[in-house]
Amino acid sequence: MSFRYSPRTALALLFPALALAACNGSAATTVDGGAGERPVSGTSEAGAVRDTRINDLVAPEAPPPLPPAPPPNAMSKTVADGRARMVGFIDDTCSNQVPASGNGDRWCAFTLPDKQIGKTDLWVVNVTKVAAGTRVTCTGGDPNCLLMTPDLWTGQPMGNVPKHPTTHRFDGDTLIFHANADPGLMEYKGKIFAWRPGMAASKQISGNQAFNCSAHFQAEVFVCVENLSDPTVDPFTFDLTAGKLSDAAPTVVDHIVPQRPGTQSSQWRVAISRDGSTLAWSTGGTTVAQTETLWTVKYADLAAVGTKKTMLGMAGVSRWQISGDGTKVYYLRGYNYPAAGTDPTGNLYVADFPAGTNEAPLVPNIAAFSALSAATNVDSGVGFFDGVKTGTANYRILRDRTKPTEITTVVQNVPGILGLSRDLRFLFYNKQEDPDTGLTDGYVVKTDGTGNCTISSNVSILGNVFGAAFSPNSSMVMWVDNVDLNDGVADGYVANPDGCAGKKKWADRADFWFFHGNDGMVYTDTAGAEASELKYVSFPGGTTLGQPVSIQKQIARIFGLTVDQNLVLYNIAGVKPGDPDGLYAFQTPFTGTGLTDGGAPPAPAPDAAAGQ
Repeated sequence: MSFRYSPRTALALLFPALALAACNGSAATTVDGGAGERPVSGTSEAGAVRDTRINDLVAPEAPPPLPPAPPPNAMSKTVADGRARMVGFIDDTCSNQVPASGNGDRWCAFTLPDKQIGKTDLWVVNVTKVAAGTRVTCTGGDPNCLLMTPDLWTGQPMGNVPKHPTTHRFDGDTLIFHANADPGLMEYKGKIFAWRPGMAASKQISGNQAFNCSAHFQAEVFVCVENLSDPTVDPFTFDLTAGKLSDAAPTVVDHIVPQRPGTQSSQWRVAISRDGSTLAWSTGGTTVAQTETLWTVKYADLAAVGTKKTMLGMAGVSRWQISGDGTKVYYLRGYNYPAAGTDPTGNLYVADFPAGTNEAPLVPNIAAFSALSAATNVDSGVGFFDGVKTGTANYRILRDRTKPTEITTVVQNVPGILGLSRDLRFLFYNKQEDPDTGLTDGYVVKTDGTGNCTISSNVSILGNVFGAAFSPNSSMVMWVDNVDLNDGVADGYVANPDGCAGKKKWADRADFWFFHGNDGMVYTDTAGAEASELKYVSFPGGTTLGQPVSIQKQIARIFGLTVDQNLVLYNIAGVKPGDPDGLYAFQTPFTGTGLTDGGAPPAPAPDAAAGQ
């Protein structure tokens, strides 16, 4: 199986309707997964959304054998010996709260075989200490390498549901992991645990029948989905629970009915406020008359949620998102909860968050929207689709919520968009798409509606899938072409988005890339079914690619990266008896955080909120 996920978990999506509004400053984005969906785990990035369209492309049955494993880079430090393997997915393998909690050290999670055959140990290691030259041993007794559990859940069920190793990951500085459950579960139902640096041991944060949990990226609070009902019996329901890590046990917040009666369109979502103080959620009922209602409760009041929860405005609030500054909530009224194949429509409103006061209409008859934020704690309005017709729609931007008549039409009659620059100056979009492969053509336009230019008129590219489409300062736009659908890799290309000038190829068989601000990026290329080459490249002047530097050849395709990209963790692929096996850390030349707020949230596709 070849899996393609895009990088940078700036927004932690627990399932299609959950967003955490405090992810390194990015605005929350909640894009519905469509009707009939079970809750699933996933990650998303503003500007680089995880794309599942090529998740299930099958790799060749017998890839060619790898050559003998090369030795690790001489400048690398050994994190752990033996069959140490990372959990999470690249950017959430390690703690990633900004700024880091406690003394500022970064911790990363990995597995080792347990002494008992069939069981797997989960460890966390202080990679800041490793990089500084401290000798760390992961055998017990070392305060810089701690055993979390000797019984990690390692199930790998089919579909986009929690599975090992990606479901065990750091949300901010909170490690979330599943343990003490049957590895053969087709859908996880068991205990979920959490740990943060400074804690002597992990603690169970769910009941014994939990599906998934997600933590805030700054505050020590969390939310979980538990007690899923029988999927063959209507209506499908589950419990929403939440708590603080200091609580003795989570609190049942509400009983969720996630699917609209009749159409089976999604009628629920949940978010944690930017400051981590408030939980917001919505759900409809088992009849059409029981309209979706948005509620809020302070985490400090969870123990009395029944009397302390507050309904935001009136019932009938759908597809809501908290604004980038955390003071408002955008939502649809009169939403039609469409069945599959029916165009979605609703009226866009805004109100104070969390009070729900000062409700004001913004735009009527839109299909879908996304709250925009051009900088940390800044509300930049909304991008939205309207005029849906035969699978296409118009993409427009309302930049100032106090001036609802001042709307800019960016592009018309398009099936979707591929990326939006951090500063909201450029939009990467497509006009055509191959429904079988997800490949598209590609164009860039300034968001004032001018300067339209062509990246590729051929339906052969992917944008915003292998990495963020735009560099943080919008000086470069990146995409891939010549996609190998078996291995899930492609050639990397770059151009100046202002006119699409200077198009050139910068990588053969690129796999992933991660920007370190405007200084450079860490990436992998020359990838095959099992291995790739890990590299970094600087951006002279912040506008062009310099000369690439190889860190390590023949690494396993999934690697780990600290949020500041100062450290990258890797395994060497194709290890045979006697070859160097273990987990290694390389210190890049990049300094400082390199953070640029994660990128601007893209709008959903025109039919993203429609029933599937």
